[in-house]
Amino acid sequence: RARTMGIFLATCFDADVWESVRQLKGQYVSVSAKAGAVMVEVAAEAAGGADTAATSAGLAGKKVTVPRPAPSEELWVQEDAISACKAAGAKSHNLVALRNALPDWIHIPQSAVVPYGV
Repeated sequence: RARTMGIFLATCFDADVWESVRQLKGQYVSVSAKAGAVMVEVAAEAAGGADTAATSAGLAGKKVTVPRPAPSEELWVQEDAISACKAAGAKSHNLVALRNALPDWIHIPQSAVVPYGV
C-alpha cells in the first residue's frame, strides 16, 4: 500500500549503512531505488526549491491514512475467486491476471490468499 500511496518504504539491516544515513539528519536528501539497492544522496535543496520548505512546514501536522478494507469472512480464498475478493491485495490480483495472460505451456504454482482481517 505504501507504493500506491506514493510513500517510499525501505528496510536496512546493515548497522554501518544505517549509521551513514543517520549522519544526514537535518540535510535535504534524495532517496531512490536503483538495481535492487536504495540510494540516499545529499541534495542541494528541497526537491521543489524554496517553496517546498514552506509547503513542508504546512504539512508537518498531517498524516497519511490508508483506508482498511473490510475483513474477509473467508479463512482463505482460492485463486479462481481472488478477483471477487475485496480483502485481497494488488499482488494477489496481479498474479491472477498474469496467470490468465500467459500461454498454457508456462506454468505458475497454484496459490491461495489469506485475506485481510483473518
